[in-house]
Amino acid sequence: YSSWVSTIGLSSLFYATGLNYGSLPLKELGAALATPTSGFLVGTVIVILITALSITGTKKIMTFQNILVVIGILGVIVGISLPLLFTNSSFAAAISKYASYDQIIQSGVSAGYAPAPFSLNQTILATGLVALTMLFGQFSVYMGGEIRRPERSIPRAIIITTIFTTGLLVIGGYVVNSVFGTSFSGAIQTLYYNGSADYPFQVAPYYNFLVSLLTDNPFIIILIGLSFTLWTMSGAIFNLLANSRCVLAWSFDRIFPARMAYVSERLHTPIYAIIFNIAIAEFLLYLYSFNISVVSFMAGTTLGYIFTFGSTAVAGILVPFLSRSRRIYESSGARRAFFGIPVITLLG
Repeated sequence: YSSWVSTIGLSSLFYATGLNYGSLPLKELGAALATPTSGFLVGTVIVILITALSITGTKKIMTFQNILVVIGILGVIVGISLPLLFTNSSFAAAISKYASYDQIIQSGVSAGYAPAPFSLNQTILATGLVALTMLFGQFSVYMGGEIRRPERSIPRAIIITTIFTTGLLVIGGYVVNSVFGTSFSGAIQTLYYNGSADYPFQVAPYYNFLVSLLTDNPFIIILIGLSFTLWTMSGAIFNLLANSRCVLAWSFDRIFPARMAYVSERLHTPIYAIIFNIAIAEFLLYLYSFNISVVSFMAGTTLGYIFTFGSTAVAGILVPFLSRSRRIYESSGARRAFFGIPVITLLG
């Protein structure tokens, strides 16, 4: 996420602005911010910033995150709504001042893109990637002990954010396949990831960049660019908060050294758990920036999260029936049944 602040957010923001105004310096800045080196350097700055805020106080970092999310939501709503004003033909006409719509499709086919008919098998397999986006509405659970009235606020937050995200994904899917066009979307991705000389831009064909080409309004371009910049920074924050609380819990269970459970009496934050996570994050940021392709990264994380959530779901199914966990279950608020079957088992 910290890398994407530069490579997805800032790079598209400056490059699209440069294209719109015919500014070579802005285009060059956008292109420079799209490089792995910039992703690593800007990402490192982001890591340091959110570490400092997280250590000095949970309230500070969550307030900062809330600001990022509000701006992010506004930009995403604009970025989702703007293409709905276009048809496929008007989209092709709008980007024609930057690149030929038909030529991109032809070049993409020459580079290996092959439109495929509908496949139920491939669709089912692709749901793993969709899950990678949808699974994190429950991340507030990790902060349950630090949130007021969690028994009310957390279920509400999970349901609302999941429905909201679902709606955005459905609309975004319509835009990519019907407004951009399935063939265009597949072809331009093929050109970029194959490193083809026929790819017409210097930044990746991310959704926010393509949408930014549809307007010459600088406010809208900046809002969309800032939105995807701040969303990814927010993503880095919620990962750090959740993961540091995992380390804290593992320390209580003696899976990790007890020292990792230390919470500062003055700052009320798990300092060692945060630093431990950030040290690993910086190492992985280096690997991601210089040694791992985006495709491999997405495939690996999707598979990893499927195993993570899948194993947790199986554990939830078994909790009411295993002797060691049954005692915890029976004394908890999760002790609910539906026609005699534990609800947690049905949900798992």
